[in-house]
Amino acid sequence: MKLLYLGKEPYNNRFKSLTKSLNIETVTYTNPLKAIDNLTEIEPAILYFIKDDFPRHWKIVLSSLREKFSEQLTLFILCGELDDTEKKAFTYLKGSSIIETGDDSINSFKKSISKISNKELKNQVYYPEKGQILLGFVKPSDFSFINGEVSELNSGNIEFIPDNLEDLTDIKIGSEIDNVSLSMEDTVVTINIEVKNISNSLLCSVTGDKKEYLNFVNNLFV
Repeated sequence: MKLLYLGKEPYNNRFKSLTKSLNIETVTYTNPLKAIDNLTEIEPAILYFIKDDFPRHWKIVLSSLREKFSEQLTLFILCGELDDTEKKAFTYLKGSSIIETGDDSINSFKKSISKISNKELKNQVYYPEKGQILLGFVKPSDFSFINGEVSELNSGNIEFIPDNLEDLTDIKIGSEIDNVSLSMEDTVVTINIEVKNISNSLLCSVTGDKKEYLNFVNNLFV
């Protein structure tokens, strides 16, 4: 299943986390006309349009979408405000739903796509905003402290980017590290990890008792 995102700003991490968890592939365009040219090739199940970024193009995009795909095959979700005349045009052109910008937009978006995606979030993937979730531990080889931020996590794995890549020296794949500190604002949990891969980041699996960690992860999706 594919989602075509039309917006000028990078795809919001909260939406990215949701669609990734539902196994929805996201295709991003910043040019509505180019997106129209490639609709048949992309075959989106969802088209998510940011109205404020392209206020003159949403009708053209929606009309072009409906020439190729019915409302049963592809949802057209518009994020932004429409006046009464625009709402009539949206209904006439068979748009699917309108969601407002703001903190609750993610919940409105999730409700809108539930028409075609009834999957449970069994493998939740979360992409934190920069600096949102921090991680730190003592390196077993020399007892130096390594800290940095989490770039991705799910119920069993964490991808970690250290403040200094040189800190990863001497860490081996398969290394087990205890008493790792994972924090977000005032919340701090202690976990154990096993190193799975090393590149410009550290991919680790969470080992041992994961109850506290799973509570931490589940709260991210509330």
